[in-house]
Amino acid sequence: MANYMKDIDDKVLANELAEHLNSKSFWELLTEKSKIQIPIIQRDYAQGRDNGKTNKIRSQFLDSLIKAVESEKGSLELDFVYGYVDEKNVLQPLDGQQRLTTLFLLHWYIALKTGDLPNTKNQLVKFTYETRISSREFCNELVVNGEFLGNGK
Repeated sequence: MANYMKDIDDKVLANELAEHLNSKSFWELLTEKSKIQIPIIQRDYAQGRDNGKTNKIRSQFLDSLIKAVESEKGSLELDFVYGYVDEKNVLQPLDGQQRLTTLFLLHWYIALKTGDLPNTKNQLVKFTYETRISSREFCNELVVNGEFLGNGK
């Protein structure tokens, strides 16, 4: 395939090659897979750390996410996520847990704020953790009871 995507200097055109790779949105993954399950081998969610370097990275990342959400194009390349799909059609990412978790939280937040959470629950509940029971329960409770947050329920 790369042979068809070269410029006049015989260099592979990276953008065109990337478009031909298996590029999917988070929502497409939730739709196509029976589940996205963060496996035991993953490290803790680093975006929650409180230090100067992480704060700067988080701020830049949030700015990029906001610009993507507000733009007409509405997309942001977050690098690749790779892993495997088991016999039950469950995606087990070996790399990309941080990005997938951030996208899950972003999709949940937008669904909540737009009043669309009841219509998206069946998809969002498919994002889960094998790593920690508390993480699995947190994600599940956000989706199942998120619309009642702040209402004392």
